[in-house]
Amino acid sequence: MVRAYSIPSYHDGACRAACRFGFFCLTAVLGNVMAKQKKGSAHRITLRQVTGLVVFVGIMAWAGVMQLFERGQSVPMPSLYGTWVEQDVAPYLADSFELRPSGVFVAGRQINTHYAWDGSKLEYRLGDEIYSYLFLSGQLVRQQPAHYISTFTRR
Repeated sequence: MVRAYSIPSYHDGACRAACRFGFFCLTAVLGNVMAKQKKGSAHRITLRQVTGLVVFVGIMAWAGVMQLFERGQSVPMPSLYGTWVEQDVAPYLADSFELRPSGVFVAGRQINTHYAWDGSKLEYRLGDEIYSYLFLSGQLVRQQPAHYISTFTRR
């Protein structure tokens, strides 16, 4: 059984199109409530209730979206602390460095007290050179200085 809905004159163009295809809109709901109610205190209470419900649903939807956004942002970053050793080279030629909360260490000596880590990229400075690594699948892949592509794993 197909129902035909009459479209009051206060609908805008988008609302008319939505009502034609069987979708409901807030204007239609409020229009039907207003048409059935007499002017007076009963009308104002119903309009307040509908407005309050719309505001409540809007606030709950906003809170739900914010909670999902925060949940996506709270993914814990992998810990980088430890000794990182270059792979796929002779052991006596392999570069290595150690990350501690106090800074970056090479051969037991602290070379820098600051480093940048955003969860996927590590950067620190050694002298005039900036060392940059990408974190992929539990390994650090050196991006700079780009002598050759080298990967580091934690020992």
